[in-house]
Amino acid sequence: TVADDTTYDLIGVYAQDEAALGDRFDLTAGVRFNRIQVNANQVDFDDSDGLALDGIDETWNAVVGTLRGVYHADDRWNVIAGIGQGFRAPSVDDLTSIGFALAGTLDIPNADLDPERTTTADLGTRVRYDRWEAECFGFYTDMNSVMQRVPVANPFFPAIGGATANQRRNFGDGAVYGAEAGTRWSASEEVTVFGGASWV
Repeated sequence: TVADDTTYDLIGVYAQDEAALGDRFDLTAGVRFNRIQVNANQVDFDDSDGLALDGIDETWNAVVGTLRGVYHADDRWNVIAGIGQGFRAPSVDDLTSIGFALAGTLDIPNADLDPERTTTADLGTRVRYDRWEAECFGFYTDMNSVMQRVPVANPFFPAIGGATANQRRNFGDGAVYGAEAGTRWSASEEVTVFGGASWV
């Protein structure tokens, strides 16, 4: 369902440094360079349908970073905070797919997609004893240029059966936030009981 004669190349270079700032605070910083190049030569699978689909030749570059700190309140309790960036370039499927989805709708290509970008901040605590440990974290993720399938007019009608069509678009911006907690207890050397809950 994706374009023939397609290449999708990814290059990533990552650097990270960890430092102890005094006896109780550790800091980890990282940076990553991403380069994604896609070349799709045969997006138009049917020259006879009257719809011209151009090939795709796109390159995206991004630099993302992360910063995380751990404060050791004592030998068992840690307080952890961090912020990190995310980047996702459109895939070959996002850019070129023509085919029916499970719901019976027709996916059509979109060569004009932009990458998604996110920034996430989190704060939490973790405690660890000999037989018991627990953690609780809250997080907030800011999202930009989110890709999502949206209903569109079917440009292939009637070439492909008049099916309802969806196309991936940069739907908009948004946020995800929530909290999660978990605990684990070692009842014996052979048995561990654990559980967790999250709200998003």
